[in-house]
Amino acid sequence: MTQPFLKYDIGGAYHWKWYLTNYEDYQDFTNSLVALIPEPGRLLDVGCGDGLISYLFFRSGFDVTGCDTSSTAIQLARMVCEKAIKEAMGADIASVTGAPFVAGTSEQARSRFDSGLLTFQEASIYELPETDIFDYAVCSEVIEHVEYPEQLLKVVHRAIRKFAIITTPNSLLADGSIEAPGPYDYHSWSPTTFEELLWGYDYEFIDIREGTISIKLYAS
Repeated sequence: MTQPFLKYDIGGAYHWKWYLTNYEDYQDFTNSLVALIPEPGRLLDVGCGDGLISYLFFRSGFDVTGCDTSSTAIQLARMVCEKAIKEAMGADIASVTGAPFVAGTSEQARSRFDSGLLTFQEASIYELPETDIFDYAVCSEVIEHVEYPEQLLKVVHRAIRKFAIITTPNSLLADGSIEAPGPYDYHSWSPTTFEELLWGYDYEFIDIREGTISIKLYAS
């Protein structure tokens, strides 16, 4: 039975810690996500958690909306991102990490933030009613946690004008079997079974890091 997702209640804004320490190459992984979308636009971060990925895209010039069902995660995302932007904590993130993804000055980032170009909402992706309102979407290590991944794909596909990046752990074992879902997961996939989930969509597999299934899902 899947356990309630309480990682943010227990560990706080742990993705920020992972990023700044490059825990298990997490900094490299998230930087690679940003690098996949070189042209800024309006972006939806599905299952945004504590807001780390939303923040990286925002500091790269994107207008970002993050959504998550966890009220604790949304509170953390709002608090940490505002602190990072308004108090210049990590505002020059490139100098801290070597990542080339900072657009504009700290003052410009604060102005964009005050204008509402980085927002977070406590909501299920299933509740998203709009169509073709985001240029891009990112759904990183989230789809395995949702009960109805087919519906998630449908809503994300409906919401984008260009493409979405979706990642999930590769659960294929050496003997050819698929590892059982973890305690917070409803699903686990191999590349082959994940491809079955994507039947009917226009997509391509992309190589981001070992042990991760990553795809680019196109709007057309």
